[in-house]
Amino acid sequence: MVFDAQTPGPMSFARMLALAAACCATLGMAACSGDGAREEPVDPARGSEKEDPKDAAGVGSEASWAKQLDPGPARKTSMREHPQGQAWVIDPERLEEPRKLAIDQAEARGYTVINLGDSWRPYIFSQKTPGVEDLSENVYAARYLDLANDRTDADGDALADHEHNYLELYGIPPTLSVVLEEWQALGEIEQCLTEAGYDGSVFDPAIGTIAYKKKAGAKQLKSWRWAKSKLEKDMRKAGLGDEAAAGNYAAAAGNPDLEKSYAYFQGLDREIAVVRNAQIRFRCEKLFNEYEGVGKFTLGDYDVYTHHALANFEKKHDVMGWGHFTSDNIAVLALSPREAVHQRLVRVLTERVVSAAGIVEDGSARDWKPDFRYSDEQGQEYALRDLTGEFTETALTTLGLGDPETALARLQELDALTVDDPEHPGGFGELLVAVRLPELPPYYSEDMKFSTVIDRGDVWYDF
Repeated sequence: MVFDAQTPGPMSFARMLALAAACCATLGMAACSGDGAREEPVDPARGSEKEDPKDAAGVGSEASWAKQLDPGPARKTSMREHPQGQAWVIDPERLEEPRKLAIDQAEARGYTVINLGDSWRPYIFSQKTPGVEDLSENVYAARYLDLANDRTDADGDALADHEHNYLELYGIPPTLSVVLEEWQALGEIEQCLTEAGYDGSVFDPAIGTIAYKKKAGAKQLKSWRWAKSKLEKDMRKAGLGDEAAAGNYAAAAGNPDLEKSYAYFQGLDREIAVVRNAQIRFRCEKLFNEYEGVGKFTLGDYDVYTHHALANFEKKHDVMGWGHFTSDNIAVLALSPREAVHQRLVRVLTERVVSAAGIVEDGSARDWKPDFRYSDEQGQEYALRDLTGEFTETALTTLGLGDPETALARLQELDALTVDDPEHPGGFGELLVAVRLPELPPYYSEDMKFSTVIDRGDVWYDF
């Protein structure tokens, strides 16, 4: 639009209206809208750019991470009073590498701070409620930490080099110091198994129960030797001498003349193979109570020493049992030592995640009543969730600990972030990590009321 600079005199009202109309027509939708819509006002100091949602949440630009957000009141599960004061934020979606942040600021940004350090203990053994002046020393806390870290036994005495507490079944999981030490010993264990001819494929839970009975193991081993000798003799008569000499007893399976002797031998051999390979496993992992963990036994003889070593294996891997071979412990024996130690790591992390998030749902109620539904305030129905499984899986993925093959390397990377405990410099140390966990169900609140029904189980009056 061209204005006449030579036009004299004041501008008339009509001309002002004409100029306004022309301006509106020229600028079009930038200033006037035909449908009556209006743009949001522009902040002259910042221009027309809107703030990035990540920046607003304090997890975007460098400046946003430096913001001091209001953390609000401390929840009962808050870690902001922990003496470390800071946590490592691990968030692969927003950060290329861990970032140290004040605990209250990590919580204000929606992260859950998880204590992975050797000083962790369950809430029941805490000595203060966050945000409340109620400090009270817990007299058992120190004993709990000594047991969890394998520093002492139940009597307060130092453990021997090969000894461990294995107290998960009693509510005391190991610390990451213990798990890391076990992981670092895997190379030696795996070499020991290879040299001993270990065969983990024999552990089939379908075998069922092999119960320990005093002196029964020696008798069964004797029967197995006799059955083996008879089968080899019958195989030679049937023209299968080379197969018998090579130990290829399966070659007798399709021969009608060998059916009975092979079936009898096979039934014994399956159980003897379980006992024999379990003994090798227990020796390499030093689970026997005698001879510094390596024991003294006859391969294939399910004796009392093997019985006790199996009980130690059950306690190590959180299996409820009495030292008899069952589908439960055979399933764990079927895992490689690396997989079994990884499961121990998962259980340790599960306890820490559950404690940090303040959750209780583990899927058992959902499995018990799969059709049960709860409703939110809007009347929307939801199925019960396995929060323990969901939250643990998220933490494993975020921390990079989900793969048994790479978890050790990742655990060592986390170990580099720890703060050493001056009283126990050789341990894992202290480490707080802040991770983003799934959203809690709508029925969660700071103060929740619970009712508990305790099933006392069967009461036997015969004892």
